[in-house]
Parts: sequence; structure tokens; C-alpha cells
Amino acid sequence: MKKRTLWALLLCLTMLASLLAGCGGEKKETAEDDPGDVIEEEPSSDPGDTLDEPEVNFEDFVGCWEYWDYDIWLYVYGDGTYEMYNADGDSTSGSYTPEGTEIVLDSGERFALDGNGGLIDGEGDGLFASELPDFTPDYYFDEYGIGINYGLGQGDATLEDGAYYFEMNTDGQYYNLGPLVCSVYLESEEDLGNGYVERTVTLYRGFTEKDIPMFTIGVSMGAGYLFYDYYTGFLLPDNDQFAVSDGTHYFEFDTSDGLVELVISVESGSRNDVEGYRNLYAETITVTAPDWYDGLVLSVPTQPDTYDGLNERGEFFTALDGYYPALDLPWDVESALNCLVLW
Repeated sequence: MKKRTLWALLLCLTMLASLLAGCGGEKKETAEDDPGDVIEEEPSSDPGDTLDEPEVNFEDFVGCWEYWDYDIWLYVYGDGTYEMYNADGDSTSGSYTPEGTEIVLDSGERFALDGNGGLIDGEGDGLFASELPDFTPDYYFDEYGIGINYGLGQGDATLEDGAYYFEMNTDGQYYNLGPLVCSVYLESEEDLGNGYVERTVTLYRGFTEKDIPMFTIGVSMGAGYLFYDYYTGFLLPDNDQFAVSDGTHYFEFDTSDGLVELVISVESGSRNDVEGYRNLYAETITVTAPDWYDGLVLSVPTQPDTYDGLNERGEFFTALDGYYPALDLPWDVESALNCLVLW
């Protein structure tokens, strides 16, 4: 009985060993299956990813830029501000913000570097590196080298050929030229409080005894004065065409700084009892002008060489009914004594 039991147990063990051999088997190891290896996954590209934008040095925007096709300049400052100029020197200013690869002005205009040392705006117009031009207007007296050669209140100044004379009661008999002693003094000035100022000056013109002879029947003598605008060069003719009342004239003209309205009143007098002078003229000139205007020139011209030239000049002046540049007129403003009476 015991023997039969042992045999049954042995048979069962044999069958179990056979079953395990059929299910198992020896495994061949490879280098890929080395249990020490760790397999790393390569990162997959997310279709939602975008390429990085190129780096921009915003200092490259700083400086002056000029449009290729327009007379417009953009000046970009490193503190986040800008100025934009047109050909007349008019400008706008504001601030800008870096945004991506661009700078965006507070006006909404956009600018980017074009990769060739310039800029391109949002509409595709190009700009190149430049410098701001000199926007100082070409004032007439400056442009043509017409000097201001007398300072208000500086005292006597002699203008050669500033006076003419001839024998009294003749048609220019013995017509000749002589020196004229001139001076201009400020008498008063007042701010009228309405955007205008009023200034009064006195012009003295003296005919010296030693230079102006006394003819047997007397001597006629004379000298002139004129008003110009420094900026436009316009002669302001105080003749009947511009008179608003006796001795008062009104002028209105444009300058680069705006419209100018002037009222000029003159009171004239003379004396023949001043030692050393044949005669002494005194003009008290009162000017009402915008408080920003500083370009009124009082000019004492030299006289023409002939009596006929004197008459022609007088007729020309009387007929003037508009504003004309100084060098287009028969008075030689370049040789005159020129004084700024508004500055």
C-alpha cells in the first residue's frame, strides 16, 4: 500500500517537471535587452509650437531716419520718445513702445529694421539713416548779407552820402551829396496786454554846417528813412496807399512765424538852431506790433547821384501799393544805416 502511494507521488512529480519544461525555456539576452539600459523617449514636436522670433537690439532704432520718397524725418531717442519733422521744420513728438521686432509710435505707426541698415514703416515705405537738416528759416536780411549796422541808442553815426542839397528854388542847381549824422533812441515801451506792444523811438538826422554850404539864395536839403521787415525783406512804404490817418500807416503781411500787423505813426519836427548843424530833423516814431514780433528795421538810405534820380525815386515810392523785397527796389539797403527798432 505504501509502495503504491510513493509510485503515484513520483509520477505526479515527473509530470509536473515535464509541464514546467514545456512552458518555460531558456531566454537569450541581447544588448538591447540589457536590464541596465534605460530607454529614453525622444521629445515629440508639438504641432502647436512656433519658431522663436529673431532677437532685436532696440538701440539700433535710435537716431535720425529720413524717408526715401518724402521730406520727412523721424528722430528716435533712447528714452522712449520720438520727434517727426516735415520739410518746413514743423514737428510732432510723442513716445514709442517696443513690440516684437518693431517699435510702435503712440500715433499707431509701426517701424521695423529692414536688415540693411534702414527702417521700414507699416506701409512698406523705407527710411535711411540721416541727420536733421537746419530748419532755421532763410531770413531775407541774413540770406543776402544785409547788415544791421546800428544799435538802438548807440549815439551818433555818420552816413556818407546820406544827405542831398541844392540851391533853393531851383530845379536841382548845384545838386550834391553830403554826410548825414544819425542817431536813434528809445523813448518808451509798453505791453498793451492784448498780445501787442507799443514802442516809441526818435530818429535824429543832422545836416552839418561844415558839409552843407549856404548858397546866396538859400539851400534846400533832405534825407530819407524807410521801414523794412527783417524776415521777408519787404519794404513797408509809409505812403498814401497805406495811410489810415495823417501820419499813421497800417501794414499786414505774412512771415515764417505768422501774420504781422503793424501800426506806425510818425510825428516830424526840425530845428535850425543847434550848434554845428545846418538843420536837425527829429522823427518820433510809435510802433504797435505783436508782442512776439522783433523784425522791424528802420533804415536811413544813401541818396541818388543826380537830381533826376532823386525825383524818380520819389515818384516810385509814391506809387508803391504792395510789399516788395528790398533788393528789387531803387534804394541801396546794403549801404544804408540799418537799425532794428523791435527785437
